[in-house]
Amino acid sequence: MVLVALLAAVVAFAFVVEASLGFGATLITVTLGAALMPLPELLPAFVPLNIAVSAILVRKGLQHVDGVLLWRRILPWMLAGVPLGLAAFLLLDTTWLARLLGAVVGALALRELLSGGATIVPPTPAARRTFLALGGAMHGAFGAGGPFVVYVLGRGPIPKETFRATLAVLWILLNVVLVVTYLARGLYTPFVLGKMPVLAAAAALGLWLGDRLFRRLAQDTFRRLVFVLLLVAGTVLAIG
Repeated sequence: MVLVALLAAVVAFAFVVEASLGFGATLITVTLGAALMPLPELLPAFVPLNIAVSAILVRKGLQHVDGVLLWRRILPWMLAGVPLGLAAFLLLDTTWLARLLGAVVGALALRELLSGGATIVPPTPAARRTFLALGGAMHGAFGAGGPFVVYVLGRGPIPKETFRATLAVLWILLNVVLVVTYLARGLYTPFVLGKMPVLAAAAALGLWLGDRLFRRLAQDTFRRLVFVLLLVAGTVLAIG
């Protein structure tokens, strides 16, 4: 019971972050929750909850979803990078690859934070496509390409409502693929299904708290917190 309570606390905190900043739940759950529950059991229980929370966030901000940004400027370049990630997963030492990509994400986020954000300069089209392709490659190799996508969006003058709602659609698309994979591999055991109601309650609490925080965050504060979390994400990957 103690482990389940601790895991529920991790999930609640993860979704406070996700609902308030638009990303980060998976990173937090994997980083903190892996000490409490093996990932082959944790992720199948967690990912459907992430889809549900993302769907609620999309419903709350449906009018803010930028379809052109998602379908024409993000997904095509991410999908182009996925085969590279899969090839790297099969042929290379992915431990060092993850550390390298984490160091890149961390360095980019740190540079943005040190600049003070006085002037928001969107990446050039070539840089944007490169980062998104790297995000796709990272997702193909590790199932976690979010940091590069978040970096690209965080560099643009995008309202926080558009940022969160558009990313929520992206997370749904990517996580549905993961759930189908988990089903095909038979990972939804009675043990995993038995943990989901408690984690669902924790996710609901985290969503409620995070959404209230999101509405109170000023745009500049929101943007700084995005890059702080990116710095944490990059550091975790780099030292993992």
